Amino acid sequence: MAPLSPEQRLKLRAWHKVCLQVDGIATGTTVETLAAAGVFQHLAGDAEPLEASALAARSGILPGYFHLAMKLLANQGLVLRGGDIPAGETLVSLSPDGREWLAFLEAYQRGRASVAAALQLRAWLAGQRSEAPPDLAALSRGPAVDDSLLGRRVRQHLLGPLLGAAMTQLAASGVLQTLGGSPGGWVSLSWLKGPPEALTAALGLLAGQGWARLQDGGAALTPEGEAAAALVVGYYEAVSYLPSFLAVPEIMHGAEANLGLAANGEETHLDRALDIKMSGLVFQKECREPFLEAALPLFDQKPLSQQPSCVVDCGSGDGTVLLELYRAIKEQTLRGRHLQSHPLIMVGAEYTEVSRRTTAAVLAEAEVPHRVIFGDIGDPGRLAADLGELGLEAAEALHISKSVIHNRAYQPPRDHERLRSWRPTSLAVFTSPGGGLIPAREMECNLVEFFEAWRPWMARHGMLAIEAHTVDPELVAPRVGGNLITVLDASHGYAHQYLIEAEIYRRAARAAGLDILFSRDIGQQLVGRPLLSVNHFKPA
Repeated sequence: MAPLSPEQRLKLRAWHKVCLQVDGIATGTTVETLAAAGVFQHLAGDAEPLEASALAARSGILPGYFHLAMKLLANQGLVLRGGDIPAGETLVSLSPDGREWLAFLEAYQRGRASVAAALQLRAWLAGQRSEAPPDLAALSRGPAVDDSLLGRRVRQHLLGPLLGAAMTQLAASGVLQTLGGSPGGWVSLSWLKGPPEALTAALGLLAGQGWARLQDGGAALTPEGEAAAALVVGYYEAVSYLPSFLAVPEIMHGAEANLGLAANGEETHLDRALDIKMSGLVFQKECREPFLEAALPLFDQKPLSQQPSCVVDCGSGDGTVLLELYRAIKEQTLRGRHLQSHPLIMVGAEYTEVSRRTTAAVLAEAEVPHRVIFGDIGDPGRLAADLGELGLEAAEALHISKSVIHNRAYQPPRDHERLRSWRPTSLAVFTSPGGGLIPAREMECNLVEFFEAWRPWMARHGMLAIEAHTVDPELVAPRVGGNLITVLDASHGYAHQYLIEAEIYRRAARAAGLDILFSRDIGQQLVGRPLLSVNHFKPA
């Protein structure tokens, strides 16, 4: 293997820090909660693995969230899981690294304070708060830990919320772009958007990472800082879920966490606007090419009357997928040359109001013929009825979705015979809204029934689905500092979303009687298994 260039080393160093910081956002309040409940004392005091559900009961933590916490720490290489994991009979113990890491446990007492300060820092930078978070100066110094490998990792964990908030908001206001546009040069703080004191504090956090320089009222990014700025989307998932991570102590103990829908209909467990922005960026970077490869041939079929009459995106987010598909159809296909005689309606179906507004605005600005309606991926019958009221036939549509199948509401499987005979293999953790642990057998059968429910509406043109996946911690742990899987597991697990391994996802589709006409996996280079997949499903 050829040696890395200086530029590649800079990128890897920046990526390593970003990953560790995001790991800290995902796990900091979880570790703090487990420590306060005495979990690590039990694990440290027993030479033999402990049964996870029994330890959860002893600690006063709801079982689903406890199993989730153990998976997060297994991703980090700090906990080992064994036993019959698909049956929920998981055994847990500290790894050798985990026992060494216990020396730093006290530092995590600042986990929740770091998340609270991060939320306040975002508001301060955005001009929605008039003063600095009260704990910002102390938290910005980082925990007092040694300079060992684990000590440096813990330091990045605890600084993660503040760095994530600073980088995300500096990108949103255009500050990173301005600084990056003047490489090696100084930019006056007075030219940057945001309160001067807040900008100084945020850029000071970057300076502590070696990513920025501050001097005489000006700032500049270092070469490593420019590399980090190019990776800023890596923070978006974690930062969008900061409200959920702040509430982890209440969530794990089953107390009221004031999360859900506010009176105005906006979600309170995450920043949905940032979340859907991230989804659109991930599509553009990772999924666009294989998605269009699968979709465009459908719009070259003859006769034109046999093509989809409309495209329905259930979970349309910021409208990026619909917009990119329409443009590609218009520019590259037979249908695109006959849109006047055979028009194509793009339908955004979304569960949340902010997503419906965003989809509508994006498509309207691009002059794409469209409709935007309420849509629930778990209720295709209602979606079909609502489309019918618009004069559109669900059975004549090409159905598409991006990263929403795992966000369906869970229903216990109805086919008890299948449930009895099904052999589960998933090593993921599935939490119910009440904090219970959903066995893998039930979740896998639920996924089969999800696909069965969609079959009538897929029969003509199928469903083209982009889906995110989880991965076995044994593959994740050796690559700590090189992937963002822990935050995906944490954000989805605490929000009762059901990421599952790619091979099990496709097994469920086949069990539902679907053929897979196109399949492409994405992200295997990070941990050896797909993190995203693009599949075109159609009844056999």
